Amino acid sequence: MPSQTLPRTPSESISWLHEQTLVMVGKLTLREKVIPSCYSLMRGTLCGHAITLHTHRFTGSVVRCLTLASVRKQKTSEMCGLALIGLPTASSLLPIVKMELRLASDALSWVSIDLFPTDPSLFASHATPILASLRDRVSPHGTAHPRPTQRVDTLSPLALLCQASVGQEAALTQAIGVFLQQVTTLFDRSHNEDTSSERTQRAWQAQRDWLRGEQINRRESRAMSTVFGEPAAERYLQDFLFNVP
Repeated sequence: MPSQTLPRTPSESISWLHEQTLVMVGKLTLREKVIPSCYSLMRGTLCGHAITLHTHRFTGSVVRCLTLASVRKQKTSEMCGLALIGLPTASSLLPIVKMELRLASDALSWVSIDLFPTDPSLFASHATPILASLRDRVSPHGTAHPRPTQRVDTLSPLALLCQASVGQEAALTQAIGVFLQQVTTLFDRSHNEDTSSERTQRAWQAQRDWLRGEQINRRESRAMSTVFGEPAAERYLQDFLFNVP
């Protein structure tokens, strides 16, 4: 079982959330998929530090694909970045889960968490309360970031974008941990939908549109290219992480 010891540093905060995500994977009884080595381990340079990107992918039940990626400093193995992309099956009508955290100057400078709707009705009844609760819990412990200017809007209206206030990393991390527990409960419920229904088809199209939007936004931001080089970043983002079926 992952440690329940609360983190003391920003890097430990990211490691703790990595553990909590693996708890979610276990509770949902997801199975790990074998992925090409060119995606499972990548090496690059960030702010003068040699880093490694470790990626795992899981599937099962109402989860079509859950990708968990962690960035570590090669010299110390400290985590300095974490990303979770959870794509549901279309028939579940569940939202897309996205969580991204980054360190800068040993501070938790970027936190982006969202549940993107694939079905407006289910989003309003189940995802909106989870996001609203997350924002309320995080508010005392973080400073909000403005919504980024993107060519394609791939954020829900309640997406959380912030950085941790000084000394508030542990409290903010706990709030995110509760969010992960709530998402686990949401995905663990039984969702029996007609896979041929128009509602399911709309949910599938919404997921594909979101993936295309992420492809466009990531290509234009070029953030990953500066770390791993353009060819490797292009393959990872376009052909793997945000690949459109």
